Amino acid sequence: MTKFPVWFVSHGAPDIVLQDNATTQAWTALAESLDSMPDIVLCISAHWDRGAPALAGVESAIQHDFGGFAPDLYERRWSLVDASEAVHWLGSQLGRRGVDVALVPRPLDHGVWVPLSRMWPQPSVPVVAAFIELALGAPWHLTLGRHLAPLRERGVLIIASGGVVHNLRRLSWSGANADDEVHASPPQWAVKFVEAVETALASGDEAALCSPWSMPGGRESVPTLEHYLPLLVAYGAASPDVLIPVHRAWSHGSLGLHAYAA
Repeated sequence: MTKFPVWFVSHGAPDIVLQDNATTQAWTALAESLDSMPDIVLCISAHWDRGAPALAGVESAIQHDFGGFAPDLYERRWSLVDASEAVHWLGSQLGRRGVDVALVPRPLDHGVWVPLSRMWPQPSVPVVAAFIELALGAPWHLTLGRHLAPLRERGVLIIASGGVVHNLRRLSWSGANADDEVHASPPQWAVKFVEAVETALASGDEAALCSPWSMPGGRESVPTLEHYLPLLVAYGAASPDVLIPVHRAWSHGSLGLHAYAA
């Protein structure tokens, strides 16, 4: 039986979906690396903290949950197959593992459709969105990933979508073009944080991974944790495999667009 991989992607700003650059090409390459298509794509999104665990997947529905971008971004659509059966099956699987989830008719947010629509412009399998829960803390998300891990052998491809370095207040806009990923060298606090994260991933240092603010540059890199927590879900879901870097890039100076896979 096929065991599907686990991916973590940093989705960046929403308008990256309109660009052809190293990051969007890396997303396409990940999709092309599959030997076969999964039965379900499950995406854990940084942009869904409902306050209680939930799953969502509805036919042909995405939301443009952002503002201030060019009009053509709001015209973007993504045609999806019906995910209602997939949502119920995933809900039952998580329930058996002690994670009770609500099934919510919610359009997919940009943390889901921005990277995934570049992977599969016309998906042939259901796409289901999953949650983060800031109030439950970092270790809970790692454990959630471990609950999801067995589903990799039951036809589920797990993708976590967030940002390894995500501090909008520290971005550099000087001389930046919308599609320029490398217009400025990243600051040392961002570099040191990514180095610490990757060392912890490689060594299995769960204590460090669950305490990102204790890592060098952690407070600057992830001042709020919603974009970091999907990485912990991916780490747990990857077990016993190890997440390794498959793409590194920076946008606007310090916005990390890195991707990891197992």
